[in-house]
Amino acid sequence: MEVWPGGRYNHYIFDLNRDWAWQTQAETQQRIAMYYQWMPQVHTDVHEMSYNSPYFFPPSAEPLHEYIEQYQKDFQNSLGKNIAAKFDKQNWMYNTRERFDLFYPSYGDTYPTYNGAVGMTLEQGGIGAGREITMENGASLTIKDRLTHHATAVLTIVESASQQKDVLIKGFRDFNNNARKKVKGTYKSYVMKSNPKLEQMTVLLKKNNIEFAYADASTNESGFHYQTKKTESFKIEPNDLIIKVDQPRAVLTQVLFEPNQKLNDSLSYDITAWSLPLAYGVEGYAIKNSLDIKTKATIEVLAKKLPDVVYAFHIPWNNRTSAQVISLLHQANIKVRSTMKKAVFGETTIEPGGLIVSKADNPKVVDFEKTVSDIVKIKSDYTIITTGFSTNSKDLGGENFSILRAPKVLLLSGKGVSSTDFGATWFYLDDTISYPVSIVETTNFSRVKLYNYNTLIMADGYYTFSDEQKIQIDAWIKDGGKVIAMNSAMSMFEDREGYTLSPFATTEDKEKSEKEEKELELKKRFLDFEGSERRAISGSIPGAIMENKIDKTYPMAFGLGNSYFSLKTTEKCYPLLKKAINVAYIPKDYRSYGFVGNDMKKKLTETVSFAVDKKGEGLVIYMVDNPLFRGFWENGILLFSNALFLVN
Repeated sequence: MEVWPGGRYNHYIFDLNRDWAWQTQAETQQRIAMYYQWMPQVHTDVHEMSYNSPYFFPPSAEPLHEYIEQYQKDFQNSLGKNIAAKFDKQNWMYNTRERFDLFYPSYGDTYPTYNGAVGMTLEQGGIGAGREITMENGASLTIKDRLTHHATAVLTIVESASQQKDVLIKGFRDFNNNARKKVKGTYKSYVMKSNPKLEQMTVLLKKNNIEFAYADASTNESGFHYQTKKTESFKIEPNDLIIKVDQPRAVLTQVLFEPNQKLNDSLSYDITAWSLPLAYGVEGYAIKNSLDIKTKATIEVLAKKLPDVVYAFHIPWNNRTSAQVISLLHQANIKVRSTMKKAVFGETTIEPGGLIVSKADNPKVVDFEKTVSDIVKIKSDYTIITTGFSTNSKDLGGENFSILRAPKVLLLSGKGVSSTDFGATWFYLDDTISYPVSIVETTNFSRVKLYNYNTLIMADGYYTFSDEQKIQIDAWIKDGGKVIAMNSAMSMFEDREGYTLSPFATTEDKEKSEKEEKELELKKRFLDFEGSERRAISGSIPGAIMENKIDKTYPMAFGLGNSYFSLKTTEKCYPLLKKAINVAYIPKDYRSYGFVGNDMKKKLTETVSFAVDKKGEGLVIYMVDNPLFRGFWENGILLFSNALFLVN
């Protein structure tokens, strides 16, 4: 009986079995570096599941990604028969082709598969079993049993690989060679328009040994536009990022960039969409032909030279590095302003969200120019302003530039809080932006001096605050506190006096929903049991990308682009809120990627994803979706940074 958060996670409470492709964690980065030194033909990922479950070994369940080759499927089938023969002799229970599919690319079975190996998962019942336990069938399960089952399966795999080594080596070689000669998917090239967020995307590509280059010329092209899901004409320009499929990691490249992943079974074990251009918030195109254009390996960044006169520093707000800069500035007690509307100072254009660090705001900073330049130099596109006089009537001393309050962050943890969602938030604060945070378990909340903080973060979970504690939080918000509540944590504010969050916009909507629910229950009486699981997925969304319309005039949307594509992993949804700021919502006729059940598809129309509810001097930020999910949704990292630093 493990205490919170459970034992399968790493230091930052990440599930490393879902981090293979994204490599957000140090352990994964080291593992993948070693993997590429080894490049095995067979890779086995050994796991445990709940103790009553019979042993699982290949073949894997559907959906199988369409890029998986026949030799990989054949070896899995051969393994299944060989392991089954060993298990049959011992009268051990097992199952194959159920639950554990080969689709999501960031598992320990799929990632090797997309690199040409025969990747697989082995699952032994044992979680919560201790040294020995009586299962529901009355039999005992010991640690020795669990080890013996795993050893038998693993050694059978070694034996089978040895017997079929020639087949495996040929299959592995053909997988990698043929993927370059004949593209598996529709597209041969991917183009990402020049954007500061490409800085982080190229880091990911390097971690995965995916080759890329930058355009060093201009040409007109036509391709599938990720954001509109239409084939459009566009212009490739210098510094656009180009990724060609013809490279050693051809299949993995296509899996990560292919816009339309073919799902041959909607009963998937994990998220069903992960398109990198949408995750990173960059305009992208998929092209059917190979590009013949002059390229360069890097983008040259010219060294900055401080002018004789420095009135202020301008730091664009356009990627995670912007958040890292403001984190450093706040920790150095340097005052920072943020831009509400576009402002122009000579050749410098400041977009909404742009940070301003002026001498006037920081008279006590010793050696202002050097001190600030040493901090902001990590953001290569920073500029220096020599006058506060704007050419478009937005002077630095005007109301267009407001002072930002440094967050004093309290993050709740412990029983009831989703461990991995807490971990994603902690990792963002502690590692991604290196910003100080106090972590307190919910059971110790009554001991916290809430007024020592101005920001309370509640990751997804179920919080059992007493009525007295709720009143305390209400008063703190009214006096200027900010709450960031994610997913189920929002329920604390649902239908409560003084807050706008409600599952129904009107009484009529509530009555209509209740009537439809009753009618549906009546219809269900005539349905067979066999189809119940399939019918249930009509109202589900295991993980899909949803187009969101954003209010670009509000700070929480600054730097995100013209729209925001959110990774939705929950059926929870709310109508647009009244008397609140609906920062991002799913519009009518929205675009989506991945599997969304038919009933869910209708239900999501005109529902809010991110909203701000003002109460007195403070506010509550509602996040229906988790923008920090598994730490890889790059545009979500910027959105959360907006909520933390820019929304006051």
